[in-house]
Amino acid sequence: MTSYLKLDTYVYDGTGLAAVNCDLDVNGTRVSITRPFVQIGPNLAVIPGMFAEGNSIRIRLDVWTAMNFGHNGPITVLPLSTPSQATAVAAARAFDADPAITWSAPLEQLTAWCQRWAAEFNAAKGA
Repeated sequence: MTSYLKLDTYVYDGTGLAAVNCDLDVNGTRVSITRPFVQIGPNLAVIPGMFAEGNSIRIRLDVWTAMNFGHNGPITVLPLSTPSQATAVAAARAFDADPAITWSAPLEQLTAWCQRWAAEFNAAKGA
């Protein structure tokens, strides 16, 4: 079976181009790079892990996180790393659909939501 994954670095959001930068320290040099993502809805995406490693920047496809972005709005990345793109998509959609939390919630609330969701997701997966 052949698979295909397209990682975008920008998207047209109806009013203009939206892109997300990521700053990494690579051997003492601050590197600003446009962050790759997979858009899964309006202002909603999942991002692969990006890490500095020696003189390189590594994109990891075994670490995914949910992200909310907009052309003029703040960018929020959930404090939850998942081992697959599908799990990150499930978390992003569950978070986005939950009326009890917003993307602008304080980090403590985002973290508590992610911990509850991960516990419920893992319990359901093990059942």
